[in-house]
Amino acid sequence: MHTLEQSLWELEQKFWLEGPDFHARHLTDDCVLLLPRPAGVLSKDSAIAWVRDTPRWTGVRFGGRRLLRLNDRTILLAYNASAHRRKELTTYRVLASSLYVNRDGDWHVAFHQETLDEVLSGATGRFETLKEP
Repeated sequence: MHTLEQSLWELEQKFWLEGPDFHARHLTDDCVLLLPRPAGVLSKDSAIAWVRDTPRWTGVRFGGRRLLRLNDRTILLAYNASAHRRKELTTYRVLASSLYVNRDGDWHVAFHQETLDEVLSGATGRFETLKEP
């Protein structure tokens, strides 16, 4: 049986990998997403449009996982993420956090933030070139 913590981390991973229908079901109507440029600050509708128009990540790894239970209905996940797309030899590295709220028994993201990890990505841009396997 999955713990709540495991379920939330799995849900978080799906936000990186799944498409607009998943986001429509799992974002609060009043959510705020704060993403690096060119996305910027997004509402639910603009976030769904962004996901629809942006190629999905094909893989993501989380490190430095932290969970902060603010109360029984509010949990913050904080971590660093490394994501990639199958046809690209680049990886996207960010520090991220998501605020989950439980509304009517289901967990939804009310806030998500990504900050480019300059230490890992380097000062030359948001992507780091990887060597071909």
